[in-house]
Amino acid sequence: MSVNNFESTTINSELEHNSENVLNAIVKTCISENKINMWKDWMVAHEETFIEKGKEAHSEYFLEWSSLHEEFEVLVNSQLEEAVDSLGVDMAIFEGLLKQGAVADQDESDPDSLYKQINVFVNFIGAATDFQGFVDIMSDREKRAYYFGILGGWRSTLK
Repeated sequence: MSVNNFESTTINSELEHNSENVLNAIVKTCISENKINMWKDWMVAHEETFIEKGKEAHSEYFLEWSSLHEEFEVLVNSQLEEAVDSLGVDMAIFEGLLKQGAVADQDESDPDSLYKQINVFVNFIGAATDFQGFVDIMSDREKRAYYFGILGGWRSTLK
């Protein structure tokens, strides 16, 4: 399977010479349209638990919402691991690349670097998996539509 112009069998060579390509391929795989649709479908299937009670009821329904939040995190993390594995990359290597990206993000000389885009990806994932962000997205269909619109638009800008 070819992703971003390289085969998974050449991943070690690619990691040595162009780790940005590897990160880009992983991100594209993680947030493919079908993966995002899985997130949307999961959220729609569970939204009434949040919308009926309203986010103001946070303390009263904290345990139920925490359980659903944990379930969603498992879904997202399993998709991330699946994407990384499908490219033949070890999760430890991927996490190392993300750390490189965090360092590169501090460099203001290249505002459009792929590493900066990768950090945007990490922030998008964080917005949906952070408990308060998750409750906000689940409690408000308009916010959820906005979140997925921004995520889809950003995905289309990847090199």
